[in-house]
This record gives sequence, C-alpha cells and structure tokens, in this order.
Amino acid sequence: MKIYTKTGDKGTTGLIGGTRIEKNDPRLEIYGTFDELTSYLGVLKNQQIDELHKAEIHFIQQNIIQVNAIFAIDYTSNSHLAEKYNIESNAISYLEERIDAYTKLMPPLKGFIIPGENIVSAHCDVCRTICRRAERRIYDINLASKQEEAAIFINRLSDFLYVLARKLSIS
Repeated sequence: MKIYTKTGDKGTTGLIGGTRIEKNDPRLEIYGTFDELTSYLGVLKNQQIDELHKAEIHFIQQNIIQVNAIFAIDYTSNSHLAEKYNIESNAISYLEERIDAYTKLMPPLKGFIIPGENIVSAHCDVCRTICRRAERRIYDINLASKQEEAAIFINRLSDFLYVLARKLSIS
C-alpha cells in the first residue's frame, strides 16, 4: 500500500468519514499538535525514567491517539463514527490520582518553576507546553459533546505533565 494518495495535493485533507476540509482548518492544527505531543512523549518515554513513568506515558499516548480521532470526525454528517473512538473510561480519574500522588511527594511550591533542572524534566516540560498549546487550539472550534470530554482529558494531562516534570526535576 502506498503512503501517498495525492488527494491532499490541492490543499484539502479528509476527515474520518470522508468529508474534505481545507488544510488550514483549525481542526488540523488541533490534531497536528496532538501528533506532535504524542511524538515528543515518545522522546520522554525513552529517557532514563522508571518503568512506572514509561507505562504512564504509554497510557497517555494511547489516549491521545483516540483524542486525535475524536477531533478528526465531521460531527455534522458522521457523528455516528464517534462511537468507535473513546478515551479510556478511567483516563481522567487516573491522571487526577497520579497528580495527587505525586504532589504529596513534593515540597510545597514557593514560586514559579524554571524548566530545565535536568534533561528528563526539561523534555517533560516541552511535552507540557505542547499539551497546553493543543488545549488552547481546542477552543478555536465549536465542540461536540464527545470533544468536550477529550478537552477535559487534555486539561488534566497538562496538569499531570506539570507535576511529573516537577517530580522528575527533584528525583
């Protein structure tokens, strides 16, 4: 199977379900940013971190792939396709639990954090900033209800990455 289709050569791309949109549509910026985040999480996952953090990052990557699909559906004509794509039912609560657990391990904050205490925490901070950019882009479009749940996941994810970067900077 060829990787190129030539269907995007004139400045359009296809959504899940076949609807064509312009390549400057805000949705492409959203899932392009999620793609960037997933890739950079792969860089973080391959740093010198423990297996628990690698598993957390893998879980997050799997859910971001679902989030990408959720934003790649044309809900005006293909909303039935949304049933195929879901973030895991416990994904938001899982992130909240990890945030709370890591926060308890650290001293209280006394000011702003300057990224870059070490290479691993610096990579995590880059992931956090990409995630926050993706979150800002989400609100450039009118959200379908399924996308609202994905937006909550992304909000918790940026908080998780903040706490994880902080934890990685002191471990």
